[in-house]
Amino acid sequence: FDVIKIEKEIKNYGGVAATYNNISQVLFESKNFDESKKYNDSAYYYSKKYNISNDLLTSLDNYIDYYEKIQDFKKASSYYKKIIIAKDSLAKKNNYEKLHNSEVKYQTEKKEKQLLIQNAKIAEKNTIIVGVVALLLFSILIGYFIYNRQKLKTIQLLKERELQEALVKIETQNKLQEQRLKISRDLHDNIGAQLTFI
Repeated sequence: FDVIKIEKEIKNYGGVAATYNNISQVLFESKNFDESKKYNDSAYYYSKKYNISNDLLTSLDNYIDYYEKIQDFKKASSYYKKIIIAKDSLAKKNNYEKLHNSEVKYQTEKKEKQLLIQNAKIAEKNTIIVGVVALLLFSILIGYFIYNRQKLKTIQLLKERELQEALVKIETQNKLQEQRLKISRDLHDNIGAQLTFI
């Protein structure tokens, strides 16, 4: 009885119903049928109030045993019907729970599949972005390389042109020098001839 008190204090009503059922069955086996029924009434009350299926079925079984023992077969039959209804209800509840669990698993798997697809799409987008960035960097590097090469070519062409201009200048100066020399020789020869003539 202390056990029942403690279980009530900690609000373990499943334990309360089970304890009442156990006491009821012990009393029934001891042929103390009226006391057994009182404890069974309490077990039935707690198991029905707190929806404790196993203890409810046990207390209904105890009622059937009790009413058969006192030969009230009409009431025993009514409890047979109640136990069938309770078992049906319990089976439906179990089926509903199984169906619910299956639905939860299905929805979970569906969401996981969607997440995998989303992750694959994100990975694909990331790959495309990385590819585009790599291609862009590669293009920039090639462009920079071509630009540098063209710049070097232009500088080389400018130097060649300057060199050619310098060569042309030198040639021009050489020709001028030659003409001056020729003129000076001609003048020298001409002056010498005129002096000789004079």
